[in-house]
Order: sequence, then structure tokens, then C-alpha cells
Amino acid sequence: MYFFMKHKTIKFIIFSFAFFAITFSAKSQVAEVDVIEVKTNFWGSRVYWGGNLLNLYQLNDMLQIEPLAAEAFKNYKKNMILAGTLAYIGGFMIGWSVGTVLADRGMNWAMMGVGAGFIVLPIPFSTKSVRQLHDAVGLYNDYLRRNTPVATTEVVDSTPPDAVHLNGDAVVRCSITKVLPQQITYKYSTHNGELRDTTVLRKDVIGYKRNYFDNAPFMELPELPYDPWRISAYTGVGTRAAKIADNLTAADKKLAESLMNGWTIGGDITYVFTRNIGVAIAAHNFRASASYETRHVADNILHISPILTLSFNNKKEKWFFNFGVGVGYLRYTSTQTQTNYYPIKITASTFGISYFAGADYKLNKHLAISANLYSVSGMASTFKVDNGVTIETKKLSGKDRENLSNLSINIGLRGYFR
Repeated sequence: MYFFMKHKTIKFIIFSFAFFAITFSAKSQVAEVDVIEVKTNFWGSRVYWGGNLLNLYQLNDMLQIEPLAAEAFKNYKKNMILAGTLAYIGGFMIGWSVGTVLADRGMNWAMMGVGAGFIVLPIPFSTKSVRQLHDAVGLYNDYLRRNTPVATTEVVDSTPPDAVHLNGDAVVRCSITKVLPQQITYKYSTHNGELRDTTVLRKDVIGYKRNYFDNAPFMELPELPYDPWRISAYTGVGTRAAKIADNLTAADKKLAESLMNGWTIGGDITYVFTRNIGVAIAAHNFRASASYETRHVADNILHISPILTLSFNNKKEKWFFNFGVGVGYLRYTSTQTQTNYYPIKITASTFGISYFAGADYKLNKHLAISANLYSVSGMASTFKVDNGVTIETKKLSGKDRENLSNLSINIGLRGYFR
């Protein structure tokens, strides 16, 4: 009896190990097919599929196979956009409040408090969006584990009309349901005759055919759906944030008041290296002029800087919403002329911070109408004064520094190119 039980126990143990090994192997093969992984850290969440980083558009297309996952992802995008917008508004308000301190106009505590509120307010939305992203991916992975068979390249059904040519010379007979620049989705038959959905990334696909028996060659997937190069030019109206000194003469005060408002011209060259994130080199120029009696003054504030950009667009790709922040070179030039006197030219250079938020509406594939709100902040303390005879360097401090901050509303055109 002992030996019988012993042998039965050994057999049971061997059978158990074999069963778990087979089960684990089968699950591993299924898990290798289209399972998505989310990695979240302080800087945000990244989504990987088969070791490849996915953008939001790729992920959105893949999740459509599972309605619950697609709905969770839709809610994730809403909360993510809301959190990002609130945070950007808060950062802009805090930055403007700091600018008023640099301009010696005192802290605008009301705006600072509201800005801080806008910074804190997005936290629950951001936390909720991360949870919704994990939920969406989890629902998608669960769907695949329930429905995806062990991968095979054997043709088991002669009825599917289409074919997908995969890397490694495997040709899968199937019914193609969606062809996108970054992936292709199709239905194919399992050994028991059930139809299954699968999605394959661009890097794993050589080509596809809509009719397997057609003598035409396999077609390649289309190009990426966005234009990485974007060039814009705009003009608008602006106002300066400087405070007019109290100790000016009536004539100087009149000129200073007229120089507070002016017009702007600018543009940028942007390269988008993912669909939403890019870098740009931008130039923004504020100009104002005024005359009083025999005097004429023309001010010019030029800001040139690299900018980190963030952009979103609607599903039809008609509207594009752009945000950016940059730090760069800020130059001030003031030319003063007066009858019977030499012209005076005053110049200063410093660094400035720029923020912008705008929207583009596409007129056609390559051209869009563009509008933006543009802010530049900076202070100048060292000036060169050229009176036509001598050049003198003046250094200012405290309240005497020149506040070059300005805010403008602009409209223009933006081109989209490959």
C-alpha cells in the first residue's frame, strides 16, 4: 500500500508539474501577442507594446477592439487634457505674478493665489486619468487573454479574401478590417473555425493584399499621419506690462503712455518628433512708436528663443491646439529723435521667458489659419546710450530697471510639411 501510494504521489507530482508547465507555456505564448504594458513614474505614463513605445493615437486605435477599454481610454484623455490645461493656466498666472515683482510693481497676490489653485486643482484629475489608463489597458489585455489563440502561421481557412505578409515570410490569410499608418488590424480563423481579431505594428508588416488571389504585389502601409515640420508667421497687437515712473515730466509721461501699446510680428519653425511634442526656434518682435511736439520715440523689443511645444488636434485633424514655453535672448532698442538734436539710440540685452497658447484651423492639407496669445517676460539693467557723439554704458538696479515684459494677441498662417 505504501509503495502504491508512493508511486501514485510521484505520478501526481509529475502530472502537476507537467500541467502547470503546459499551462504556463500556453499563457506565455498568448501573453506575447499584443499585450500592452503601462509604466508610470513621476514624469508621467508610457505605454509599450512588444517593447515598442506607443503614442496616444496608436493606443486609441488598438483599444477599439474592446468597447469597455475604449470607453475608459476616452475618459482618460478627457481628464488628461483638462489637467494639462489647468496646470498651464496656473503656471502662466504664477509666471506673470513673478514678472510683476521683477518689474517692481509688487506681488499680485490675488493672481498668485489663483495660479497656485490652478496648479493644485489638476492633481485629482491627473491621478484619476492614470487610473483610467491602467483600467483601459487592463481591460484590453483581459480581452486578449480570453480571445487570442496561440500564434500560428498555418492557413486553416481558404475563405478569407485578404492576406497580410509578416516579417519572416509568414503570410496570414485573413479579412482586413483596418489599415493605419502605424498598424493593421485583421480577422482570421482559428483551428476550430472561430474568427479572431489581431493587430500588428508597422515594423512587423511587410505588406498586405485586399485580394489574396490578385496578381498585384503586396501594398505597404501608408505614411505617418502627421507632418513633422511646421512653419508659421503672424502679426497682432500687444501691450507692455511696465509701470510708468512717477517722476516724469508731462512730455515724457505722454510719450511713455503712448509707447505702452503697439503691434507685433513673429514666427517660428517647429519640428514635431512625436505627434504631440516638439521643439521650435521662435522670434517675437514688439514695436511701438510715439510723437509729442518735436520729439519722436520708437521702441523695439525682440525675443529669440528655443521653445518646447505641446500640441493636440481633434479627430478630423482640422483643429490643432498648441502650447509652448521657452527661454532665450531678449533685446531692447529705443531710438529717439528731436528737432535740432542728434538722434539718441538706447540698447540693452538680457534673457527672457516666453509662453504661448494658440489654435490652428487647417484650410487644406498644408496650410492653416493660426491665432495665439503670446507672453514675453524679462528685465534689463545694463544699457548703452549712443547720443551720436559718445557711447555711454549705464547700469540700473531696483526700480530703475527697464521692464520689457509684453503680452500680445496675434493672427497668421502656419504651414505643415514633411
